[in-house]
Amino acid sequence: AALVCYVQYALSPSDWIYPISVPSYVLGALLGFGALLGDAFKSFVKRQVGIPPGVSWPPYDQIDFTIGALIIASPIFFPGFVPSLIVVCAVALLHVFIKGLGGLLGLR
Repeated sequence: AALVCYVQYALSPSDWIYPISVPSYVLGALLGFGALLGDAFKSFVKRQVGIPPGVSWPPYDQIDFTIGALIIASPIFFPGFVPSLIVVCAVALLHVFIKGLGGLLGLR
């Protein structure tokens, strides 16, 4: 995540859509760490609720990493509530679409 964020920043002609006050690799590292933390937290809650490992838990399986990334990065970068909601919904829909496409192609 840190490398992707750095490359995107390096290739952009000027400041990002949302200017940030820290190096892009720091933002990328926070987003990556937040995604992992969000997934780990969701897995913990799943076990507490009694859902066994490997069992799907929609919609949380599709949005846990996005919400975690937004929360952890929010002290230095928060695009706002509406853009964040759009990102969460878009990632969830894209996740379902790609999973379905993989099933149709016999890749899953």
